[in-house]
Amino acid sequence: MEHNTKMLGGISCIALVVFSVLGSFIPFVGVLTLIAGICLLVAFFMAGNQLHRSDVKNNVIISIVLSIVGTIVLLMVMGASFAAVLSGTDTGLGAFGATAIIGGIICWIIFIIGSWFWYKASVGIAEGSNTPLFKTGGLVLFIGTILLVVFGIGAIVMLVGQIMQAIAFFNAPENSPASAGSVV
Repeated sequence: MEHNTKMLGGISCIALVVFSVLGSFIPFVGVLTLIAGICLLVAFFMAGNQLHRSDVKNNVIISIVLSIVGTIVLLMVMGASFAAVLSGTDTGLGAFGATAIIGGIICWIIFIIGSWFWYKASVGIAEGSNTPLFKTGGLVLFIGTILLVVFGIGAIVMLVGQIMQAIAFFNAPENSPASAGSVV
């Protein structure tokens, strides 16, 4: 893996952790979190290309699409729940509860599947770079997504997984761009 890819991936993972935590307390930090996430995606794409692993790119794309779909479903569920509460009737309050529970479960399942594909992309980078910490970090992120229903625990586990992936980027073996294509 090239030095620039390692630095972009490692710094993006750290920024993602920091901005995710700060976003809970400071408004508009979500934009920085989004930028860090995009940089991390670019680092995964670059690593996949440098390691000649097309499966990494495919799995990351599937993970991104599922995360976007999950977010859209979540926003729709929140809107429907809000509308049910505004109706002010007992039926509306019942609809709020049913919408929130069913929609929440659907979103959670979509995010779990997306996180599984992120794990598979991490496995591809781990195998290609001979850095098993990528696989471990991806697995911890996947487990954290499953644990999101236990408020707080899943988010903390996901942050640990992201830190593990940052360490993996920094510890990955380095190839110079000129030697990456040569056969030894």
